[in-house]
Amino acid sequence: MAQIAPTHHHIVYLQGDFVDILDFDLPAPHTYTKTVYPQTSLSELHERLHDASVIVLSALRIDANALAPEVSPNLKLVMVVAVGTDCIDLKACRRRGIVVSYIPGANTESVSEHAIALHLAARRKILGMNALTRAGEWPRRKTLMFDFLDKAGAPPLTCQEEVAGIIGNGAVGKRIAHLARGMGMKVIISDRKQLGAVTSAPSISKDGLERVPFETVLRESTVLFVAVPLLDSTRTLLSTAEFESMSPHAVLVNVSRGGVIDEPALVQALKEDRISGAATDVFFQEPAGPDNSPLLAEGTEGLNLIVTPHLAWLAQRTMANYSQRLKLLANMIDKVMDSKASEDRLPEQLFLDYSIRDIQEGRLVAANDPWAPVYLDAIRDGRYGDAVWARYHIGGDVEHGIVGGSDKMTVLEVIKEDALSYRVSHPEEYFKAVAFYRGTSKDDGRVDVLDVICILDEREIAEMEARKKREN
Repeated sequence: MAQIAPTHHHIVYLQGDFVDILDFDLPAPHTYTKTVYPQTSLSELHERLHDASVIVLSALRIDANALAPEVSPNLKLVMVVAVGTDCIDLKACRRRGIVVSYIPGANTESVSEHAIALHLAARRKILGMNALTRAGEWPRRKTLMFDFLDKAGAPPLTCQEEVAGIIGNGAVGKRIAHLARGMGMKVIISDRKQLGAVTSAPSISKDGLERVPFETVLRESTVLFVAVPLLDSTRTLLSTAEFESMSPHAVLVNVSRGGVIDEPALVQALKEDRISGAATDVFFQEPAGPDNSPLLAEGTEGLNLIVTPHLAWLAQRTMANYSQRLKLLANMIDKVMDSKASEDRLPEQLFLDYSIRDIQEGRLVAANDPWAPVYLDAIRDGRYGDAVWARYHIGGDVEHGIVGGSDKMTVLEVIKEDALSYRVSHPEEYFKAVAFYRGTSKDDGRVDVLDVICILDEREIAEMEARKKREN
């Protein structure tokens, strides 16, 4: 295929089995063609990328080699029909100005409920009960109770006795915490894991919540829910040392990414009864099987270890959210492509509405404003979370973390309120901004700001929609 015209978009579905194949309504003069592949292997990937200007996928590794100009010369937009982009080399996309979009918050409900189900299945050893009952052991042995006591001879805890530790306080972590509290559990939110000196006192985070030191959460939790993205800072977050400090009553539940947990160390901890049980929906290598996963290897069958095949997201609501937001993004392809996150382009996005020239020439912002150079440097470095944080401090209207005239709201609360408002009133601009911010630098110190913008709770969106209707 020859070089694609700027107003024509060749859309290639690389994993059509997992996403809805939609018809799009693009404004003139924009046109499109589409090619649908049910699934794509890594050996087929490069050939299928060559003519694509837009690719749609669910969870397929797109690395720097695939993003090389000679492999994907026309590629301008990557649409990930999932809640994360860890399968995409974002740095390579930034270098070429390729926009990456994804669908934050779409599976929050299903993943959170799956996490609770995994916990209860492991805590009460449901699968073991099912297997023995079906095997006819109940009438033969008269009672199976003693098979399901812990090593000290105690029965399982109830929810009222559980202490639920939450590692990762994004949309899923918050929803798990809400469900756990509703079931009677005490909930403690973990602070980030610290290197070097360890503090023992809780702290108040930037979002106003009390955070308990990571090490304290490990010691005190009877169930530990892990819901963090896979980053350099979270890779192998839990290993032998962490398992040794956990309660022997603890159940570990992982609905984040497989690389967050040291899988061989987890198997060893279960074999040595350091913890009571574990459950995971994710694996270091996927698809996982006995040949490539320590969690499924020979000798793990008798462990209190529940495994599911990365389907915590699977729900009617999730699929509806994916389809709705995919169509919204696709119907504004022309606008999204204008938000290229290239290293030589300076943004004019939602939340970054002061242009570089306005700052440099002293318009809107006082020349001596201490946050102005912070804003400029962050934009030039591609640290968009840092830039948004500086933008909301420009003008000196923040005192002790509270924004003036905002009914005592913190900066993060104001940013979230603005994000919800944009999501409801200007969805095209909002999703364009979300696509842009995914290209932030790995050196960004305020990814929590971008989480607040990009990961919105469906209930809060509905509440904002109702509020807007009342106001109109």
